[in-house]
Amino acid sequence: MWPILGIQFVMNASHFMVVPLLAVYLASTMALTSFQVGSVMAANLLSAQVLPIITGTLADRFNAKRFLIGGLAMRSFGLIVFAYVSDWRMLMLAATIMGTGVALYDSGLYAIFGRQNKESRTQIFLVNNQMLNAGVIVGPLIAAIAAHIDIRLSFICSAALFLALALASCAIKVESKALSTAGNIVRDLKKAACDPRMIRLIITCSPWYFLFAQLYVSFPLYYAEIAGQNSAPTIFLVNGIAGIAFMFASMAFIHKLRPATSLPILYAVAAVFYALVPATQLPIWFLVFVVLYTAIETLMLPMNETLVAEIAPIQSQSTYFGIVSAASAIVGAVGYYVGSWLVMNSSALFTWLTLSVISGIGFALSNHFKRALLSSNEFAQPK
Repeated sequence: MWPILGIQFVMNASHFMVVPLLAVYLASTMALTSFQVGSVMAANLLSAQVLPIITGTLADRFNAKRFLIGGLAMRSFGLIVFAYVSDWRMLMLAATIMGTGVALYDSGLYAIFGRQNKESRTQIFLVNNQMLNAGVIVGPLIAAIAAHIDIRLSFICSAALFLALALASCAIKVESKALSTAGNIVRDLKKAACDPRMIRLIITCSPWYFLFAQLYVSFPLYYAEIAGQNSAPTIFLVNGIAGIAFMFASMAFIHKLRPATSLPILYAVAAVFYALVPATQLPIWFLVFVVLYTAIETLMLPMNETLVAEIAPIQSQSTYFGIVSAASAIVGAVGYYVGSWLVMNSSALFTWLTLSVISGIGFALSNHFKRALLSSNEFAQPK
């Protein structure tokens, strides 16, 4: 696991060299409308998280190493194209290529992670999230420097790192036997998609998928408005540092928490945090909110992944992760359109109270999810 987790760190650092600048780059440098910004962002998200419906089932049957290498190489190519085109339709195409690379890479990755024993699964997802937070620190620092030289330099440097990772992945040894299985892909997809436990989980987590998308749209666009165009990487830097701090703090107790019973609490606290944002437009206040939001994110992400791994039958983990990924992409794409419109066309009060209400909806759904679980135990893994 450690070589793969090491690649995850460098990959996340490379990813966050671009992400902090993406929405602001499209809105300010490229002067796109809110619809065009949402379209480019949605093209990347949908290709990254809907395609795993197919790539996930394939990763359950073939050696994941090819998916890791191919995904990294495609992301490198997409970033190079993104740096040198100006038409928003071409930007959508480049974003789709980048997203397809994400789909291939993540399918191989979660095929490996999902097959680890139950005792170590949560810990692996926790460390994986730690690699995310570490990358969020390094990447935005480089992005902040690049933004003051030439914003496209960040895309080029990120592309070079992804290409280097693709070459490095060739040296990783993965047991092909552990990653192959026979079966009908369509049948397995239909079975997973009709799993009532999966449907209930997706409905419960949909408000979070919407809210998590705002980290890449509403957060940087809003902060750029109140703190300046080149300030967006600061959000992700604060998010990464706070994430690592909260992750270390939570490692002692997170394995004792029951994800289903913790979700309502997290949603309720998040609703309060969002409602407090418009109290003042001081940049430091918003950074305080980012720290508080990060505490929620630090617990929400590994709990969601743990729930998916628990309900997925053996040899179908990546298929289940693919379906959840597609669902989160569809909801997240809506979040991109809504979030960009809210920040660019409405008041701060209306924007953040809307997000608070959505978190409140998540609280209601997760409470129902918890009661159903406690009363019927229908979430238990079938034999």
